[in-house]
Amino acid sequence: MSDPNISGTKAEAKLAPPPRPVPTGLVVYLLLLTTQLGWLFVNLGILLFWFNCAFGADVKSLLFLAPQHASGAVTSFEATPIVESTGATSSNGGLHQTYGTRPVFAIHYTYALPGGQLRWGTSYKGDNPGDKGDDPGDGPMIKATSTDTTHPVGGYEPVRIGSKVPVEYVRVLPSISRIQGTRSNVYPLFMMGVLVFTFVGAVLLRPAAKNYRRIQFLLRSGVEDAGHSNLNDPAGHLLNLPITGPAARWLGIREGQLHAPRLFMWLLVILIPVGGLLVNGLSFWHQWSNILYTWHSLTG
Repeated sequence: MSDPNISGTKAEAKLAPPPRPVPTGLVVYLLLLTTQLGWLFVNLGILLFWFNCAFGADVKSLLFLAPQHASGAVTSFEATPIVESTGATSSNGGLHQTYGTRPVFAIHYTYALPGGQLRWGTSYKGDNPGDKGDDPGDGPMIKATSTDTTHPVGGYEPVRIGSKVPVEYVRVLPSISRIQGTRSNVYPLFMMGVLVFTFVGAVLLRPAAKNYRRIQFLLRSGVEDAGHSNLNDPAGHLLNLPITGPAARWLGIREGQLHAPRLFMWLLVILIPVGGLLVNGLSFWHQWSNILYTWHSLTG
């Protein structure tokens, strides 16, 4: 027996005359189906955020456009749990490349304001000039302030407790400071660029709320005005929607009526949004100690 919903060779399914009942699950399903790219960008941006910067991007660097200068002294330093790449080094005539990593160091120091008031600060330094991923116990190196020309890397010297360091601070917020040539937070500011993926994803997801009502109306009545905005029912002019065979399966059309999608079809559309959220949750848990450290660095 032939399917009464399939006509001719075009294999078109015919919906029952409007108005038709529309399952809520079907509308949600279609929204998820049409917003896959948006969910992909959102989840990718959040994942890169946890891995690459969390709250450790040096947003305070924007305040150092016209810094004030002071002399400071190192009180202590230690390796943070954050590591960054030291870049590539070549050997054997450039035929082999190795990539080293080195912890980011936190350097604690004091400095005096013009009125003699003493302040404390923390700066962060990653790989050293010419670093090849050597023993992190060597400690960080900063720009030399002495006239000694025997420094191991031209213009730089290893940090020592008591070392004199040039400090920059913000005029209106003198408690915000950094050692010259270092950062006031763990990661460089440009690491915040990973959030562009989340921004693009949010832009792609933004129309979803409006489209929910639109999709529901079109499935129920099958019409809208030329401006795609007025969804009032033009009485007496409701149209039937001819639907191709594959589309009928996606829409759950059986005997002219719309049905909620089957479980397998739900799995196809929730893989990216739900799977992405699960991966981000695991990443957040795995990176928790680093995230907590960068949060304290940002707010401390």
